[in-house]
Amino acid sequence: MIVVFGASGFIGTYLIDRLVADGYDVVATDISQIGEDYYKKLGVPFVPLDITQEDEFGVFPKENIVAVVNCACLQPANISDKECNPSKYIDVNVVGTLNILEYCRKAKSRLISFNSRKPIKGEYGMYAISERAATDCVSLYKQQYGMRNITFRIPPVYGYGCYTEIFKEGKPVKTGFQIFIDNAIKGEPLEVWGNAKLGRPIIYVKDVVSAVISVFGSRTSGMWDIWSVKKLTLKQDAEDIIEVFSPKDNKSKIMYCPDKPNSIEKTRDLDFNWSVFRRWKPQYSFRDMLVDYKKEWESGKFDMLVERRKEMFDGYFGQ
Repeated sequence: MIVVFGASGFIGTYLIDRLVADGYDVVATDISQIGEDYYKKLGVPFVPLDITQEDEFGVFPKENIVAVVNCACLQPANISDKECNPSKYIDVNVVGTLNILEYCRKAKSRLISFNSRKPIKGEYGMYAISERAATDCVSLYKQQYGMRNITFRIPPVYGYGCYTEIFKEGKPVKTGFQIFIDNAIKGEPLEVWGNAKLGRPIIYVKDVVSAVISVFGSRTSGMWDIWSVKKLTLKQDAEDIIEVFSPKDNKSKIMYCPDKPNSIEKTRDLDFNWSVFRRWKPQYSFRDMLVDYKKEWESGKFDMLVERRKEMFDGYFGQ
């Protein structure tokens, strides 16, 4: 059996979809009411849970657990300025992780978790502190109890249902990725800011899922980097989005704006020198990801993720 925390989030939803398709027994758990309704309709056992409350963990099975996957976390992209409270990052990301680790220890299972390697500065500063503390807790339990825990260190994860809108410095904004897609669909120009040749690692959510599944039953442990083989430049980003989403008879043009700063220039100091995970190879190029993204969008299969984000932002404007 696989237990997935944060089951109604982006990675958790895609992971459980794949696990069910592969024939695994799964228990889904999340604090979100949308997640509960979604999984009940799919016939997947769902346990409503607040990971910060240790006394709620008694309902979970403690035998025959192949792995526990923690996709639950609090990050600035999901928090408005009206709800921002630094202590929440510690409560959810550190205390919540400790509660999950204790459950894993008692169930004699391993924990698979994620680290997004954000720098300790700006709006992500407190999140990064809590995330690093959580990762240290996972490593400590591995040392003290011999748990074969794995932390996958990941770059920005792309996929349908996540990159529509986010909170930026507490305010709701449409992501640049979604703006590119919307403009491409209408045949309108795509503005590329800053140095269009700068690149950064990315990964498709289905490749993340494949990495997680690849370690089930193995004795692998430790911290591993996973990302796409080739860094994605803004130029390639725009060109591929135009190719996949623009009408053939009304292709968008790229407008280069080198005097405007882009987010890649602000994150060039990130460290990408940890050991790369060798048991796994990404299957999706950025172009492949866009084609699959479009297919998932048209199918409506993961509309729950969009509904959850819509509810989040409707709540902001309703406050």
